[in-house]
Amino acid sequence: MNSLIEEVNDRVSGDPQPARTAFRELLQTAEQDRFLYAHHRQSLIFPTPVLLEREQYKAIGRDAENLLTLLLSIPKRLFGGDPFVMGRRLGFSEEQCQVMSLTFGDDAGIMARADLSLNETGYQCMEFNVDSSVGGIEIARLNSFMEEMRYFRTLGSEHWRYDDPFRHLVDSIRAVAEIKGLHLEKSRIAIVDWYPDMLDYAEMNAYTQKLFREHGLDVWVCHQDEVELVDESLMCRGEVIDIMYRTFLFADVKRDTDKVMQMLKAYEAGNLVVINGLHTELYSNKGNFALLSDPAFASHYSPEEQDLIQRCIPWTRFLESGLEQVVTENREQLVLKPAYGYGGHGVLLGWKLSQSEWESKVRDLLGGTETYVVQKRIMEDPVKVPMMQGEELVFEDVIMNVGAFVFNQSFAGLMVRSMPAGGHGVINVAQGAGFACAFYRDEL
Repeated sequence: MNSLIEEVNDRVSGDPQPARTAFRELLQTAEQDRFLYAHHRQSLIFPTPVLLEREQYKAIGRDAENLLTLLLSIPKRLFGGDPFVMGRRLGFSEEQCQVMSLTFGDDAGIMARADLSLNETGYQCMEFNVDSSVGGIEIARLNSFMEEMRYFRTLGSEHWRYDDPFRHLVDSIRAVAEIKGLHLEKSRIAIVDWYPDMLDYAEMNAYTQKLFREHGLDVWVCHQDEVELVDESLMCRGEVIDIMYRTFLFADVKRDTDKVMQMLKAYEAGNLVVINGLHTELYSNKGNFALLSDPAFASHYSPEEQDLIQRCIPWTRFLESGLEQVVTENREQLVLKPAYGYGGHGVLLGWKLSQSEWESKVRDLLGGTETYVVQKRIMEDPVKVPMMQGEELVFEDVIMNVGAFVFNQSFAGLMVRSMPAGGHGVINVAQGAGFACAFYRDEL
């Protein structure tokens, strides 16, 4: 990967004026398109892509598919197929487990994104998000902007290829609709979010609606107080909802699980398709990495699966009293993460804290009620990339991770998130990270 990025960097630095003009035009186009907005602002966009060789790109896709298959198999392998038992082990409340049980087993059209840290020797998966709120699905818009610009052809873009995650998403939903006996173009699809948390993502939901409509689909955005159950069908503004594209999470619902249960009565009656069911939050839980990487569970996985786990999953354990000495003595090599959480919230980086602060945090967490995991630090190699600072073209060292989308259990493309090296340490948009797109280079 680095050699291809350096190749682009050399061309940019060798003739910076056309690069500066092109990058300015690219960012203006993205801003006018209101692309990648969240929290009422446009996310930082990096004006050059990440380039991968074809085989590395395809290998990432295969591993992401196989890791998702492993995650989906954990309930049966380790918990006798009981989502309630698994949910309690992962730290979910009894009410949340009851909700998840309603859709458990319906994995058709499941949406997921594996977040990978790449280096010269391979990659490791930091987390695997399995829900329809995964961010970045519109990233191919940036790929297409680059394709249309003459400057990127001078960098060799005629040999660059990519997958469009959003097109794969539409194909995935269409396949689910057909299984359920629906014609997608005639179905009423509602993006259902949760008020008031959804206000931070209003632009993102509107953009998703726009992309769906560009694909000829009847889609609108609503929230929990705008839907009601009528004759075992879910309705919004007087219209029956055929497909609920769920973007809310348990973190948004908080304790109002009764409202979710009411919505899902339409699902139980066979009158509603849900993309992704609430049970998929089981698979997003970071405790699954402990269930995969702990040798105590190795006998549940085949030799091939164990090889995949060893290559791609970092050392992860539930934070429990028996580990206190190991955790406190290896502060600089460890990360503490809430088993259930998003946006980097609650993550504690050992190398960012003093020894006394770390020990105090560990004691507090061990004495608390929230489930945490401890994970080995993944060392990320800084990469130098060009970016615009006002009107100036500069090169900065950044760290990055790659998000590999898997929709309906098939690889659906990549996005990239980056932030300056030496920053917060958690590469997340909520922590100030920016976006880049990815291409793979086809045969020259």
